[in-house]
Amino acid sequence: MTRADAGNFITNGFKAGMKIKISGGLNNGLTYTILIVAPTTITFIHETTVINESAGTAITIIVQREKLTRVPVSGIQVIENVSISSTSPEDIVGAAIDSYTTVDLVPGVTSIPVGVWSFNFWAYASSANNAFIHFKVYKVTSLGTETLLFTTGLAEITSVSGDTNNQKYYVTKYTISTPISLLTTDRIMVRVIGTVSSTTKTIFWIYQGTSMASYICTTFNVTAPIGPTGPTGPIDPNSHIQNTDTGTSENFDIVGEISIKVYSQTTEPVLGQNNRMAIWIDTDDGNRVYLIFRRGIGDQVGIELT
Repeated sequence: MTRADAGNFITNGFKAGMKIKISGGLNNGLTYTILIVAPTTITFIHETTVINESAGTAITIIVQREKLTRVPVSGIQVIENVSISSTSPEDIVGAAIDSYTTVDLVPGVTSIPVGVWSFNFWAYASSANNAFIHFKVYKVTSLGTETLLFTTGLAEITSVSGDTNNQKYYVTKYTISTPISLLTTDRIMVRVIGTVSSTTKTIFWIYQGTSMASYICTTFNVTAPIGPTGPTGPIDPNSHIQNTDTGTSENFDIVGEISIKVYSQTTEPVLGQNNRMAIWIDTDDGNRVYLIFRRGIGDQVGIELT
């Protein structure tokens, strides 16, 4: 895409990885993914076919971002795919698969706390090996300006379409060693990037639904809702938890790392893998909040947070 006016794509804030939607002209309604940005030209990823416009055609460019939410979105599973070229510079820069941004005034804090961000996701490729996914995390100002905060390492995608859900599951982590400054008006954006190191491949990215809903565990502090009785006191680390199925209680130990998801729905979520935890907001019973834990022996236990 070439512009003939006095404007500058770089100073206008366009960046590699953005998905843009065109309004006007022959490309009206079409969405393209940016690979390279120069002052007067934008280069799209290899798989793109752009319709030539007549010189002087007026168009409007809108940056496309999906929502990054604290509570899982109800709905059907979505699988997005992008064909990624092994030729330069796409083999190095990569092709953006999707971007997810928090809503206005979220997280509403002045820094990102230190700690580990865990990117838990499901994906597969058109052929195994030599295909990779990594994540770039940005802050986005109230004016829409993106600033890169950090980039994760590469996770190699070794699964293909016919593999099991577990084989399509990956985790990549990034450690924040010092707080990252934010404005309370900044939003957080996570961009999913695919790269390949040999022949051109298609990478498939899975999110939403119930069985392969990709998610991120961040270091932001989340305050649980407080019930009508007011704030509770400290919790004994050796507290009992109540089994939501049998009404019995017993002690248990948490060993190793645990990923926590938040479910907002009318029925208790069934955790599909052992040694997982979740927060359940019961929307059918006054938004009561429960901590759900699936132990190594396979049974599921939980406790109400009041």
